[in-house]
Amino acid sequence: MARPMSVNVAEVATRANVSIASVSRVLNNQSGVSEKLRSKIRAILEDDGKYSSHVSERGVKLAVIIEMDKPHVSTYISSLLTGIADYALHNNIDISTVFVQTADKAKTDFLRILRERHCDGVILMFSSTLNSEQLNELIKAKMAVMVLNGRCEHPKGGYLYTDPDAGMGLLLNHLSHLGHRDIAFLAGPQAGDYDNSQRVEVFKDHLTAAGHKQVDHLLAEHHPTRIAQEAGYHQATDILKRSPQVTAMIANNDEMAYGAMLACHEAGRHVPNDISVVGFDDYPGSAYTVPPLTTVRQHLNDVGYQSVEAVYEYVSGSQKKLPRKVLKPELIVRGSTAAVGKK
Repeated sequence: MARPMSVNVAEVATRANVSIASVSRVLNNQSGVSEKLRSKIRAILEDDGKYSSHVSERGVKLAVIIEMDKPHVSTYISSLLTGIADYALHNNIDISTVFVQTADKAKTDFLRILRERHCDGVILMFSSTLNSEQLNELIKAKMAVMVLNGRCEHPKGGYLYTDPDAGMGLLLNHLSHLGHRDIAFLAGPQAGDYDNSQRVEVFKDHLTAAGHKQVDHLLAEHHPTRIAQEAGYHQATDILKRSPQVTAMIANNDEMAYGAMLACHEAGRHVPNDISVVGFDDYPGSAYTVPPLTTVRQHLNDVGYQSVEAVYEYVSGSQKKLPRKVLKPELIVRGSTAAVGKK
């Protein structure tokens, strides 16, 4: 008789006061668990009618919870999900995707959602981490928690993301090497967003160190819209009007850079002869813009792939800890940047 797929490893671990890995080893008849502990876990499973000595291996169930401030799945999110799906499809992992609005995040009962879906672990795609009470509740319930886009404050949780400071540093150094001094930044939403707020700080520090006494006129605040290209277009248009001396623009993501290049074209500023434009993330379409976009590759597919791999290995017992890793970005130089004054 096959074990029902509704077994919740995290819930059993909580009831037995053991680790998720111990429950997984018992379910899969693996070594590494004492007979006393094995008997205790089996007793709980048998009480629920969810254990047989002739069971097939249980598929792991994970959730991906995505915070959204607007009903639009960005290329950034879809790139992460592509990596997650790649690993999940080849390893018998059932993925449940949950979307939560930013305004509702603080009052959402995430543990209830995960238990209803019989999940063993969760990958959080949030612009900022959960509050400590919500995070502690998940960890206490033996839920495997992996955070993307920032650090997990609880020592038992894991995190995996690309260093936003290093990415901005790569772009600023590249533009400075080309002779650019008046550089504008088309920022994303900063309220509660770790990546965006960090990029703004690095941008300000760099320009201040380069001799700028004031930098606010070179910072274009986020334009609220569902479409990133539209935000980039409006922010670039605004910068070109109030700071025409700008010779380079950094967009918060590649899609915003696409809109910025259109704004430059309409303003009669040739890219890259009159103005250089760069982005973040290296989306698939960025190699095919006119000109091809210089950007920072954040290896988003790899981040998604490695995150679900890490949670799977932790839940299955092959790893004792979730990774806490910051990846290094990569500068991709294409045709949208050139030296100042190059014609």
